[in-house]
Amino acid sequence: PLYPLYGYDNCEDVDKDINYFKQMYPYTAKQILKEIDNECDQLEYDGSIMFDEYPDKVALDRIVDRIYEKVKDIEESPRVEINSFYGSPRRRENLLSDIVSIILLNELINRRRRYRRRRRWF
Repeated sequence: PLYPLYGYDNCEDVDKDINYFKQMYPYTAKQILKEIDNECDQLEYDGSIMFDEYPDKVALDRIVDRIYEKVKDIEESPRVEINSFYGSPRRRENLLSDIVSIILLNELINRRRRYRRRRRWF
């Protein structure tokens, strides 16, 4: 069998798949993604934290906080009740912040992949 060349991951198909599934995001996630795209567009330069080998967690948390401040008003139900192990309900107040973090990290992974693909190896 033929193996793909080193660094070749059929990027066009991957990008097509990613864009297709982003269209299927729920309304709230699409609004969050718009703000994340704007923030990532500002961070897309050589030497950015986005392209560090190991991005700093504190700096990423600051980015999440900035995005959260912009999108906190679009949340449909601001608090979600969940049952703890002891049976008493507790509130999960940072659910939206967690979603922002997940979508941001996913976007950073995709942009880092594209950046590495375009980078010259010589």
